Amino acid sequence: MHIRGPGPATPRPVAMGGGVASLRPAVAHAVRSSAAARRPMVHNGFVAELDLVPRRTIGGVIAVWVLAALIGVGIGVFVPLDWRAPWLVVGLGACLIVAFAVQLGYGRSQGFTERVAASVLGALVVLGVLSLGFALAAVVTG
Repeated sequence: MHIRGPGPATPRPVAMGGGVASLRPAVAHAVRSSAAARRPMVHNGFVAELDLVPRRTIGGVIAVWVLAALIGVGIGVFVPLDWRAPWLVVGLGACLIVAFAVQLGYGRSQGFTERVAASVLGALVVLGVLSLGFALAAVVTG
């Protein structure tokens, strides 16, 4: 009885991307006929999922803006008129630290600087609009 191998190695066209077809014929035959290739696939429950579509990061930016609004309103309500401007700067510094923490929490390096800049710039605009409102309220009340 003669056992025949996979045959002579003849060049075949290979599709881009490789795979089993890009291997030498003897190796490709061994891969196709191995016991692991014939076993059915089962779900083990602990497969890591690839993040093909990353989470949206706009929520973290808007969260910092909302925090800036809350800080600004708190400063306007609880801080005396003479101390509002310094406390608004402290509030902006707190928003900067929170923006770094939130964006680091996402764990994505792509666009990190832009997201932090958008968070802090938005917080600056929110606090600026609120301070303008405080100034107008101070002028109107005398």
